[in-house]
Amino acid sequence: MSPSTRVTGCACSASARAARAASSLARHTGCPGPRLRVRSLPGRVGPEELRADGEPGALALGLAGDGSVATVVLDGRGLIVAGPRGSGRSTALRRLFAVLQDAGGPPALSLSGRDPQLSPAELGAQLRDQQGTVCLVDDVDALLGGPYDDVLAEFATNPRAGSLVLAGTLGTLVSAYRGVVGVLRRSTYGLLLCPGPRGAELFGIALPDGEPPLPGRGFLVEEHRVRAVQVADQRAGEPS
Repeated sequence: MSPSTRVTGCACSASARAARAASSLARHTGCPGPRLRVRSLPGRVGPEELRADGEPGALALGLAGDGSVATVVLDGRGLIVAGPRGSGRSTALRRLFAVLQDAGGPPALSLSGRDPQLSPAELGAQLRDQQGTVCLVDDVDALLGGPYDDVLAEFATNPRAGSLVLAGTLGTLVSAYRGVVGVLRRSTYGLLLCPGPRGAELFGIALPDGEPPLPGRGFLVEEHRVRAVQVADQRAGEPS
């Protein structure tokens, strides 16, 4: 990983635009925007490139712009993974599921919104019976506004029950203020992949400009801290 460098030319323009956006947000909300740094990230990261992190419960998600390992901690908080189709949402969930299994930590349940396999009642019973479960739901768009939404919202409001990770399209999640998405948006904890102009709307924070729209590339947001990240592709470490 190359060290931080001074940026000239068009990159400075991008950084300046992002700084103006952050300043504008601070004036209107009273909240500081992210501290902006322009770093170079590889277009693809394999799981073997991530060293172990010493923080208890930290799950190595990918590589951050400062060369460190980008981690998430699922300690009862919910995590939203948002982005357009092809942005790497499923890759991020696949990575987290693999790390959970390798770590031998809490039980992990992976669910597809397009084919849940479990009825709402069965899902609710499983989440109640297995305390501390990390439930990862891909394509959550298909489950919103129905009985699955109610089950997941109830799970998300009880930190002792476990942790919930939702992945869906940015446009749908930005427009959702109720149900399980509304619950998770309040935590301001998420991964925004290839976010585009509407990325700042999900958590009401400014995002830096200039990151290329590559699969797995985006920003890890925790409260008002924003870090550029390239999500590790779990399949990159599998034999062909």
